[in-house]
Amino acid sequence: MDFDTPVPDPFAGMTQEERKRAHETAILEMVYSVSRFHSVTPNERPDFELVHRVNMKPFGVEITQLFVNESIARFNLIPGYPRRLWSGGAHLHKKDVKVLQSVRVKVSDKDGNTRHPDLPAVITETPSLDAFRAQLGKVIRGKSEKGYDSATYSHINLVILDWFGLEFDASQYLTERFFDADVRAALFQ
Repeated sequence: MDFDTPVPDPFAGMTQEERKRAHETAILEMVYSVSRFHSVTPNERPDFELVHRVNMKPFGVEITQLFVNESIARFNLIPGYPRRLWSGGAHLHKKDVKVLQSVRVKVSDKDGNTRHPDLPAVITETPSLDAFRAQLGKVIRGKSEKGYDSATYSHINLVILDWFGLEFDASQYLTERFFDADVRAALFQ
């Protein structure tokens, strides 16, 4: 892996607001087949207004992302930050030093043969299910408190891109795993 060549920034030349909108649009397109709608209009509170067919009342879509903490958000959203840390560069924030541990690791295959003797890596603590639930409830409450003009829309959907990366097996999925009483209360709110 070449750590000297910077990864191209797909958002180069964009303002912070344009980057934010590009992220929101990409997340929207992960969930909805936007070509099936009569119109998809960028908006504020909620982030998008979607209309299925002409003369139908629009529905809103609010987009957000769920991170373990701000350090993980910076690591994933700031172009070149992982490469910077892999290459021995400085952390962007003092909190990142403890959370994003830049190390070198040896990678072996299942038979114990060394495949990569000195691979740069960034180690983070594995988040717990309780931390996920707490952050999810916090994000839902935060979005609920913003206030939306719900009379304009048939309904408003909240789309949350989850960066926690918890283990997930769809064949064993039970809502109780992710939605405890606190998250359910936030949803009800």
